[in-house]
Amino acid sequence: MIILASNSPRRRELLAHITRDFTVQGTDVDESLPAGIAPAAAVEQLSLRKALPLNNGAQIVIGADTVVAVDGIILGKPADEAEARQMLACLSGRWHSVFTGVSLVQGKRHLTFSCETRPAPTVYRAMAACWCRKFRAITSMWWACR
Repeated sequence: MIILASNSPRRRELLAHITRDFTVQGTDVDESLPAGIAPAAAVEQLSLRKALPLNNGAQIVIGADTVVAVDGIILGKPADEAEARQMLACLSGRWHSVFTGVSLVQGKRHLTFSCETRPAPTVYRAMAACWCRKFRAITSMWWACR
């Protein structure tokens, strides 16, 4: 039996393509990061923080985390709809990176890795306000432009 340390419906869906032999247990961990940490290191650290509390030694625990970064700077969660619109406008037409870290933990063993995806620039500025609300709700992406 595998334990998925995430409440993400998308992660649950992806794991279900591989196996049905898993349970879902989200963890509430401190997601603060040191200033200036590289995005790949951040998601690796956070994925491990999420997996470790559920490690019982017998089962494999999978933890994961995803961040969006622009010019190597990690973007945070928008505080509200207005900030989400501002963030999308900031990303409009720019390259950005999506980093995902994954940790597999069982007993004293663990494997942690990350990958980077660079989606093509999109013009977000043209989106209507209602689409920004839907986009924010559907994707659960956390973007900030500071």
